[in-house]
Amino acid sequence: MKNKRKMLFPLCIMFLITILYGIYNMINSTNEVTTLFIVKDDNKYEITDKNGKNILRTHSHYHFIDRIYEDYARVMQFSKWGFINEKGIVQIPIKYDYVLDFSEGYAGIKKDGKWGFIDQSGNIAIEPKYDWVSSFKNEVAVVSINNKHFFINKSGDKLYNKNYSFARNFSEGKALVYSEDTNTSFYIDKNGLPLFSVGSNKATDFIESRAIITYNDMDGNEKSKIIDEHNNVICDGLDYITSFNNGRAFYGIREDENIKWGLIDTNGNKITEAIFNNANINSQSHYSVSILNEQGEEKWGFINTFGEFVIEPEYDFAGEFYGDFATVSMITPKGTKWGIIDSSENFVIEPKYDLIYPYK
Repeated sequence: MKNKRKMLFPLCIMFLITILYGIYNMINSTNEVTTLFIVKDDNKYEITDKNGKNILRTHSHYHFIDRIYEDYARVMQFSKWGFINEKGIVQIPIKYDYVLDFSEGYAGIKKDGKWGFIDQSGNIAIEPKYDWVSSFKNEVAVVSINNKHFFINKSGDKLYNKNYSFARNFSEGKALVYSEDTNTSFYIDKNGLPLFSVGSNKATDFIESRAIITYNDMDGNEKSKIIDEHNNVICDGLDYITSFNNGRAFYGIREDENIKWGLIDTNGNKITEAIFNNANINSQSHYSVSILNEQGEEKWGFINTFGEFVIEPEYDFAGEFYGDFATVSMITPKGTKWGIIDSSENFVIEPKYDLIYPYK
């Protein structure tokens, strides 16, 4: 009995070490992936670490690499598309005319002029027979045949037994559809039942329980308003409004031939005056904006959700903030070049690439 206990003890220790080593590798692998960047240089795309080392385990060059979605990244090589995994290894052959990112386990693929879907093993899940498809969202996709749009499920079954002149996929339980016969756009619910109409006006998807409606006023000027999910008007009369992100959107005011931008919340309250020359509502907590300096030069930086600069406007352009990193560009003797800065405004990667963005 004692001998058995002596044998079990080291086995348990070895088992525990194996588990801990696996967890360490998983965490370490995740950290490595999240600090990798896609760079474009000389019309070729590569995946590098912050030291500029190419980590692709292939000598092939890609003409496009996308970010990772659901463990796969789209790649293009000589006008054909496929997928690589997080380690840069081709997972689904590069043979399609075009592909969409993976969403809910399926990716739209175009082959010989028709669209269908594959699963993450690269098997055909829905045969290519459509003229166009969207990605799946909440188990539903929009497809088109002969200019008629309709909804399907993951089995390829048509939903609601209805066609539309145009349709967008569901967002927060609502989808915007358009009827050419009545020149009317309206939202439907997940059962395909009409909720409310927005007439012939332009409308966005619902994001953070808000949609933006664009219309022409009595003088023919384009205006925008914010509505809630019950079609109540939250804010009206602004020249432009972007979609919301983290409780904020940008509103635009026309000044002669120019547009100035300010920050607004979901209740229509103005966080800042319209003081920015340009703006992007493209990050979760910091947004890239530009102002004109004393020399009349446009310079970009980042503001927080209160409209305060967290990174001063000193760059020739600013992209998005990703965790602790942000993409910025500078005009150099070799043209506009992109690099990566951290939250302390230190360059992690010097601006030397034609394009750069995080791999994941």
